[in-house]
Amino acid sequence: MKFKKIFMPLVAATISLTLTACSTTSSNTSTTSSSEKIKVTTSNGEVEVVKSPKNVAVFDVAVLDLIQRYDVKIDKLATPTMSVKYLQDLIKDKQTLGSLKEPNYEEISKLKPEVIFTAGRQADVLEELKKLGTVAHYVADTKDFFNSIMKDNAEVAKIFGVEDKVQADKVKFEAKIKEISEKAKASGKKVLIVMTNEGKITAFGPNSRFGFVHSLFGFAAADENIQESSHGNEINYEYISKINPDIIFYVDRNSVVKSKTDANAKTTLDNELVKATKAGQNNAIYELEAQYVYLAPNGLTSFEKTMEVLEKAVQ
Repeated sequence: MKFKKIFMPLVAATISLTLTACSTTSSNTSTTSSSEKIKVTTSNGEVEVVKSPKNVAVFDVAVLDLIQRYDVKIDKLATPTMSVKYLQDLIKDKQTLGSLKEPNYEEISKLKPEVIFTAGRQADVLEELKKLGTVAHYVADTKDFFNSIMKDNAEVAKIFGVEDKVQADKVKFEAKIKEISEKAKASGKKVLIVMTNEGKITAFGPNSRFGFVHSLFGFAAADENIQESSHGNEINYEYISKINPDIIFYVDRNSVVKSKTDANAKTTLDNELVKATKAGQNNAIYELEAQYVYLAPNGLTSFEKTMEVLEKAVQ
């Protein structure tokens, strides 16, 4: 049984924006960025932010995705520590702000950020972060996934002046979604989405964080009755055998979250009952990389990478 992993080179469009502001109060004093401010819509309502900010704190992986994808130039960019391989060239010397869930407030204060981008993992610390700068908070709507992520990315793009790039990607993505969805529906194949973590396996259904695989891309669910849960519903090998999916998509959580054991997805799923399923027999077991679908499902490059795997499954 082969486990398929799809690697494609990152595609980045290049755009450089430089805004210079002059002080009107003293020859020895200058602002750090353009004085122009714009209003953008976030998941927590409308906020006013500096356009083309130069000091930026980013806790939202999807925003880092956009910055790298469009080669946005930022004078001082800082992030928390994160295990996101495809963004390492961007953040390798900038991970000074603590962790995704435990920010280093002192370091954020030193940065003097004009905007702090946050996502779901920072929900409990938003009020503290707001004391240190303007917070732009984005969380994808899993029930309207594609429209939600494109809208959020378009709002972030306004801040950096790359709206046209996001719109071009939207058109391209829509065409690819249509193509994959038509093939998935025509195939009649049923899919089981699982995540492995510390040797355990959990399943995700149409209403889960990975539900867009079904609702957006047209893959039928092998089990329509899986209850919604943040980290899935724990299952065993007998369940997988009974469901007998045509395709299995798996997410290896321990590829981005440090494991207490040596377990990983390949060793966990290397089981005779899994091999005996239609998915196992037809080499139809594919990895949806956790750095994309788990850490940055709403990132544009991340979304594109996920589409590549889904497309492979219907070829």
